[in-house]
Formats: sequence, C-alpha cells, structure tokens
Amino acid sequence: MSESIRNVAIFGATGMTGLATMPQAVTAGPTTVMSEGTRNIVEAMKARGISKVIGCMSAFLLWDRSKVPPRLIPVTEDHDRMYTVLKTSGLDYVAVMPPHIGGDLPLTEKYMTAENMLRGRAISKHDLGHFFVSCLSTSEWDGKTVGLWGEYK
Repeated sequence: MSESIRNVAIFGATGMTGLATMPQAVTAGPTTVMSEGTRNIVEAMKARGISKVIGCMSAFLLWDRSKVPPRLIPVTEDHDRMYTVLKTSGLDYVAVMPPHIGGDLPLTEKYMTAENMLRGRAISKHDLGHFFVSCLSTSEWDGKTVGLWGEYK
C-alpha cells in the first residue's frame, strides 16, 4: 500500500465485503474514519436544519468487549466512536445495532425490537430497512439504542 494513504473511508464496512476488506485495511495501516464521516454528516444535517438521524452500527457494541472477535475490534471501536457522535449530536438519533444482516432473508415486517439488548442472530436487510423507514414517522426510538432481530425459517 502506498505510504501516502493513511486514512480511508470504507462505506459498508460491516457488510459481507466490508468485513473482508476492513481487517486487510487495518493490517495495511490505514485508520478507519467512519466516525469522522458520521461527525461530518451530523454537522451537515445541523446546517440544513435536519433533526433526525438513524445510524446503524455493529451489534458488538451490545456485547462484552472481551468477546468481540479480535479481527473486528478496530471496526467495533470506530462504531463506538460513531455511537458517541450520535449520542452527543443534539439530534433526534436512533442507534440501531443489528445482528447478522441477511441478504437472502425476506421482508416480513415482523421483527422484534428491544432497547439496549439483542436476542436474535439475524435480521433481513429488508426488515432492517423497514425499521429505518418506520423510525422516520415515530419518536418512539429517538435517543435510544435499539437491537432488532427476526425469526426466519
């Protein structure tokens, strides 16, 4: 890797490809900047009078940190910084912390949610998106950390 590239932004770093890319980037030396990107987004939202933000971070933030797989500690630490940015933003934030996001799982609109906890092992990308959109029309989850999961066959 070029010595001049020290900071990178990997969008979708918690997705399937991102999870493969992130450890390689960390090993190569760049720092993660998702949290800096979140800070920039929050500032732009404030400047434009947008008051609600829904952020998706790793469910590992709900775990005992000693149980996080070592290769995922750098991205988890950056997600923790993202979480802090949201909590201190002054915006109406919803911090969503899903388990495994299944690309091949269906939209059911019948998923479970809980504040500050996670019980299931997966959520479909469709149900996750459904939850994001539903948060736009309610204040029920504003200022809260939400775990959500589905039961799929």
